[in-house]
Amino acid sequence: AKGGAAGVGGIGDGIGGAGDLRGPNCPGKHGLEGYEVPNNTFSCDDCNKAVNRGTVMMACRECNYDICQDCFEEMTEMAAAMANAKLAAAKEAARLEQDRVATEAEEAAARAAAAEATEREWHA
Repeated sequence: AKGGAAGVGGIGDGIGGAGDLRGPNCPGKHGLEGYEVPNNTFSCDDCNKAVNRGTVMMACRECNYDICQDCFEEMTEMAAAMANAKLAAAKEAARLEQDRVATEAEEAAARAAAAEATEREWHA
């Protein structure tokens, strides 16, 4: 950001709000847009690397938040990996829940069969 870092953003500070894993965003959640820096006083708010005039950064002018393309790409890749891991965990949780329900149904069927057998023995 011009004149120094304006805030801290990064993984988990995604498009839709805190914890959203779709990609990097500014601290105010306004979204980031490509922005060609007008002079040599800008630096990345994530890695603090100085950037030259004419460099395209991902920026939020409202927050005075700027990240270089390298950091933006890294954050985007990490957010995608985290989203994929979250999806895989949700699928596994759903599978485990289905297994639990199936097991409970099998146990209930076995109890019902045992109760029927006991009832038949009583009436025999």
